[in-house]
Amino acid sequence: MTSIGVEAFSQCSGLTSVHISDLEAWCKISFTYDSNPLSYAHHLFLNGVEIKDLVIPNSVTNIGNYAFHGCSGLTSVTIPNSVTSIGLWAFRGCSGLTSVAIPNSVTSIGEQTFAYCSGLTSVTIPNSVTSIGESAFSGCNKMTALSLSENLAIVRSRAFMNCSSLKELIIPAKVEVIYQEAFNGCYALESVKVLATTPPFAYDNTFSNYNIPLYVPEESVSAYQAANPWSKFASFKTLTGDDVEAKVCAKPTISYADGQIVFDCETEGVEYQSTITDSDIKSYTSETIQLSAAYTITVVATKSGYQNSEPATATLLWTGATLEEGTNPTRIAEPQGRPILIQSNNGTLTITGTEAGTPVSVYDTAGRQLATATASGTTTTITLPASSLVIVKIGEKSVKVAISNR
Repeated sequence: MTSIGVEAFSQCSGLTSVHISDLEAWCKISFTYDSNPLSYAHHLFLNGVEIKDLVIPNSVTNIGNYAFHGCSGLTSVTIPNSVTSIGLWAFRGCSGLTSVAIPNSVTSIGEQTFAYCSGLTSVTIPNSVTSIGESAFSGCNKMTALSLSENLAIVRSRAFMNCSSLKELIIPAKVEVIYQEAFNGCYALESVKVLATTPPFAYDNTFSNYNIPLYVPEESVSAYQAANPWSKFASFKTLTGDDVEAKVCAKPTISYADGQIVFDCETEGVEYQSTITDSDIKSYTSETIQLSAAYTITVVATKSGYQNSEPATATLLWTGATLEEGTNPTRIAEPQGRPILIQSNNGTLTITGTEAGTPVSVYDTAGRQLATATASGTTTTITLPASSLVIVKIGEKSVKVAISNR
């Protein structure tokens, strides 16, 4: 026998055993589809759901596309050393397969070749393999162990997506690129080891769980800490298991000058993520509205390779605001008051911008006075007991401030 046609055994739902020997042109059929010559090769046992045992003859060099797609009853397959490539969707949906031995002769595995083989518990990809197609093993949700080829340079998109039982992952030293969602949905991962001294290029969604340790070569720790998405992992360890101290951005400071809020941080090269909220921004139905002229500022310092800083908070308050004289009564003028910046850090309340002699009092939300002081200059400092929210009264102006007691 030298040839078997397209879909020759397709839909043979009662077929339980097949042995084909000395088939030179097995599953090597090219034909035209939509006027484009494509090599489909090609639905040989498509949806042969009852076939259980498969022995592929030594003469076969290529397992064609879709060859055993949907053979859900297939429990055993023997792939000879003559095979060099396994086509796309070749074993997709073969949910009865619990293991597969890929011989050292195979150099490429196609797109979705073993996708949704939900019975697979482990896979060893030999060092001869240099290419794995997109979604090749996606949906193999019982796979707990995976050994990748040492000669693999690229991990394609979704190659191992939703392998939700995979606990440990070792990425070989020659891998240079890991595409989107390659290991997304691998929620059982307990650690990731990367053997490459140069961090491979990857995407934010390459992994879905970054709350695990990342093991990297000791000499490359700083490079991984500075490269996204590797910097997002919860902790770093050397390949020998030694802990690496995490780098954390210093808590930023907040100041006000010349109509601008200014952030500063002891860690150089950070970026600031800030928000400003104003309690006056809401809808009203009352005849009169008392404006607070107070803004709550929150800022976090971030830097690639560093953990985010503690959030710094402050309240910017205008006191003694007056309207410009002689203005049109239908126009509300800009407040002409004194800007006061109130910050809390480790239970210490710092008030900047006060006039000398201004009385400052602090109350809890029940109205009990916690502290009092008189400003002797532009900065007033008050130490407070543990509390989550206090009311600060500066002269006749009052504002609520959240207190940080870390």
